Amino acid sequence: MIKLKDLLKESTWNNRKFGEPLPTMADYKKAHDKKNIKEDFKNNKWEVYVADENRREKIVKVAKSKRAAVILYNKLINTDKYHEVGMRVIKEGVISEGTDFVVNVQDTRKKKKIQSGHFSLKDDANKYIKDMMKKHKLKRQKGFWGNPKTGVEMITNF
Repeated sequence: MIKLKDLLKESTWNNRKFGEPLPTMADYKKAHDKKNIKEDFKNNKWEVYVADENRREKIVKVAKSKRAAVILYNKLINTDKYHEVGMRVIKEGVISEGTDFVVNVQDTRKKKKIQSGHFSLKDDANKYIKDMMKKHKLKRQKGFWGNPKTGVEMITNF
């Protein structure tokens, strides 16, 4: 439990001179705002997701900017296909290096990456794999999932 005496000692008004007015709540608010560093989420990556009635989330896109995420979010909101649509910021350092599950879908003929997903939970990565298998009609090959007709391959790091 923090005592009032301790709070007053750590105050920003310790060096108040005699005769100066006592600090008001507004003064404390201004001092608190100066002390706190506000996070700027504009330069972070944003995740746009949809969910069904059972609250199963599916990540639609990881956008590089907030503006791109908002544009996609507004497009998804206007459709009535999904029970829930949302977006959230991806904070750096949330996903540790040891538990990062990566799924890459690429076209081997054009040597171009089609889609990529980074997940912190293996279950989420497996759901993404199943979606990509259906979308690109992938079948199990030797050591990877692929479609020999289209040249699309899916590679994972787990």
